[in-house]
Amino acid sequence: VAAAYVAVFAAACTIAIQLRDGVDAHFLAACVLSAFMARAATLESASSVATTRTLPENGDATRTLHGRRGFTVAVVAAITLWGLVPPILGLQQMSGLTMYSNAELWGPGNHVLVPTGLLFNAYENTTGPFGGGVVRIDSTDAPAFIGLIRDASDLLPSAAREALLANGAKERFYFSHYVDRMYAGREDELLPTPPTPFAPFAVPAFELRRVLAMARAAGDPFFVTYTRLSSALPTTVWRQHRGAAVTVRVRDDGRETCRAGGAPCAADELALLEAPPAWLAK
Repeated sequence: VAAAYVAVFAAACTIAIQLRDGVDAHFLAACVLSAFMARAATLESASSVATTRTLPENGDATRTLHGRRGFTVAVVAAITLWGLVPPILGLQQMSGLTMYSNAELWGPGNHVLVPTGLLFNAYENTTGPFGGGVVRIDSTDAPAFIGLIRDASDLLPSAAREALLANGAKERFYFSHYVDRMYAGREDELLPTPPTPFAPFAVPAFELRRVLAMARAAGDPFFVTYTRLSSALPTTVWRQHRGAAVTVRVRDDGRETCRAGGAPCAADELALLEAPPAWLAK
């Protein structure tokens, strides 16, 4: 059994290496948790069969059944916590149990009972990995940022597109943020899509710093302009909010400038802070 778990984890790591830096850590976690879930299902099935038979009065057999049931409970608890707790903290969207919920994963939140993005709100006014709160990307020509709002609607089956449009969906309704994240550095493997008209969008400052590091590492000139958004602002006014815009520009010769409201950026400006640690950005 232990060998089977090791084999699954090794296979996941091998796939991750083949996919290079494009793989997300949640992919590995999903592989490992799936292996444990399959094992739990097998043990649960064996326990069900055993309980339908007349077992000898044997303490070892009873302990075995209890151990199998305990393993199942532990696996289910781990998977549930993996899907619920990280989105509450703001640590993940992929693998979170939030699909189709329309939940706001950062900012003030819109869930009646459960908060989201707690780390971004708690450390909004700090300069640590989770500091900076939320920002709005106002304009950019950096592929690393544009990929976050790449419109992949044309990749959906025509019947699916027609059904969405017939039920009130806007023309742009399928953004490949996850796909772009998984294929970072190997975009040539993606199917071509029409150019996406730019529209301002919001991301945590954590993501701003992560993607800025990617854009700088690419070595091409780019610019990005962003505005910080207070966690007290309702998401309904994010697009209309007027604040001090910050523009970062990297020129052909590699020189970088940063201007905030027309003046040079302060040393603690978000764009000048270090990128999040690699292990956390995965």
